[in-house]
Amino acid sequence: MRNLLNSLGMRHFILLVLCLGFTIAQAQKNFKFGKFSQEEINLTQVDYDPEAVAVYLHDEGHLKITNYGYEITYYVRLKILNPKGFRFATYKHRYIHDSFNDLKLVRAHTVNFEDGKPVISQIKNRDLIVEQVDGTLKALNVAFPNIKVGSIIEYELKVKRTTGVFSTPWTFHNKIPTLNSYFKIINTSVYDFRVIQLGQDILDKYKYAKRRRDWELENLPSYESYSHIYNPVDIVSRIMIQHNTSGFQHGTIISAKNWGEFKTALNREIDQVKKGVNFAQMAGKIPYGDSDLETIANCVKYVQDNFEWSGKYSIRPYTLTQLTRENKKGHTAELNIILYEILKNKNIYTELVINSNRKIGKLLLEFPSLSRMASLENYIKLENGETILINAAISDPEDIKFLDINSYNQYVLSLEKPTDIFLKVQPPLSESIILSQAEVRENGDINFRSRLQFSGYLKDANIKLEGLQKLENKTTQKGEVQNEKKWDIVTHSTLWEGKNTNMIEFQCPFYDILDFIEIQNDRNYAIELAYPFHITAQTVLVGHYKDVLESNQFKQLIQAFGGNLAYQQQVEQKGNSYVISWSLLINQTTFTTRELNELKDFITQFKLHSRKSVFMEN
Repeated sequence: MRNLLNSLGMRHFILLVLCLGFTIAQAQKNFKFGKFSQEEINLTQVDYDPEAVAVYLHDEGHLKITNYGYEITYYVRLKILNPKGFRFATYKHRYIHDSFNDLKLVRAHTVNFEDGKPVISQIKNRDLIVEQVDGTLKALNVAFPNIKVGSIIEYELKVKRTTGVFSTPWTFHNKIPTLNSYFKIINTSVYDFRVIQLGQDILDKYKYAKRRRDWELENLPSYESYSHIYNPVDIVSRIMIQHNTSGFQHGTIISAKNWGEFKTALNREIDQVKKGVNFAQMAGKIPYGDSDLETIANCVKYVQDNFEWSGKYSIRPYTLTQLTRENKKGHTAELNIILYEILKNKNIYTELVINSNRKIGKLLLEFPSLSRMASLENYIKLENGETILINAAISDPEDIKFLDINSYNQYVLSLEKPTDIFLKVQPPLSESIILSQAEVRENGDINFRSRLQFSGYLKDANIKLEGLQKLENKTTQKGEVQNEKKWDIVTHSTLWEGKNTNMIEFQCPFYDILDFIEIQNDRNYAIELAYPFHITAQTVLVGHYKDVLESNQFKQLIQAFGGNLAYQQQVEQKGNSYVISWSLLINQTTFTTRELNELKDFITQFKLHSRKSVFMEN
């Protein structure tokens, strides 16, 4: 069901977030509550998604914008296709409960069909639970009764609020397939609104319908079917609304026609709250490090040691004088402004930027939307030319480069320049090094020792330590994880006794690391990988063995995207030993639809060659 998030009670209008979940079927002009077609009754499977556990037969929304807020009515029809779909017969709808808000479940029921005739189970009071979530935020929990495979549930829900208007009032895609989704807008207010159509499906159908106020899409897949993306909200079809006039509330801009206008207003607020704060004095208390990175870490540690994060993300600063002199607690906006000024006093190049995060979706470059703005942060250029993001509230001084991965959402908006300057951001490179030695003893036993070092986001990855195959009768000892300033280290030792084969096989320890990426030929949206990484592995063969044999054309070097993607494997003889090495570099995280073929070719070549082996004859 659709989750209605908190609205902000402002006097006239603001941009709000509405996160819409699910939807249903049948053309709008034919939809009548409680009336079903034979096709709906007989439906047991979605043709384009046979594994679907439930389906929206029809999903409809009517948004009426008034001078003081909005009214939105939902009409939903959903069918259960198998027992795993029973969970969709229970939903939670969050809403603000105050004197300005009205939520009403107009009608709702479950319909089962016996001998072709409908058996209706009405929603009763016991099926409704109102839950207190936080403050004025409540949740209406609805449990539809008598649910079976083949049940159809219907409801009509009306939400009325006397202040505000949604920034995203409708999303056509849902968690399960949607056969039909219809939405219309009625504007009875004196305010003028700009309607933005987003998503490939809606743009294909309504590209030139600039003044359209109703839309209908059919046969939509589940948004969970989209793979290798940060957030489906960035690509699904949806309607967004923006005021064409600017509005202010308590000196803060709440609507803007363009990013420049928004930035001017926000910078004015930032300049105001900085007055009277001695940042130079703070900076003087912080020691310089041996590098600019160490100095930055010292500055972040100072902010975190002297100020407390409230736990809230914000782009708007409220106070700095009170924060620095009294309560010492602030949102991300205040803490990052303090860090920004300290870094400037330390001659570290930094820019204040507005950032989104992967959980709420990317900043919309086309127009300002408050719903996508998560936090003020610092965009820093290091002496070596590398750029990093720092959030004074959550960055780890001990691992300063690697901010929470959700903070890297492709673009941030710089507040430094008067124009709409969006800076592309990518997480820093994570590294892993696997060093191994295979020692063959005189009695034929093999001792295999490995040391795995990993940094950055690869600390959470599952990388194999073992590179030997076709061995039996092994005893294993694993060392503890060690922590150094940059690296986590795992040691591993395996002793093979009583082998019953003369050929020992060595394979790439990370040959399956890109198996999760499948690129369909009809994919029409980008691929987004979590972070860039570089993995290298080296195995040294020493001791008493007869020979080393390579698979056909084992030595390989493949590259793509100007060297940002590269894979290399080779065998070298060094004295009486052999060194087998593998290296995989993925230094690009986003790939446009035009780049998918090149990415697909690289992955195909990598999978082909990384499965080739080196054999040691014992």
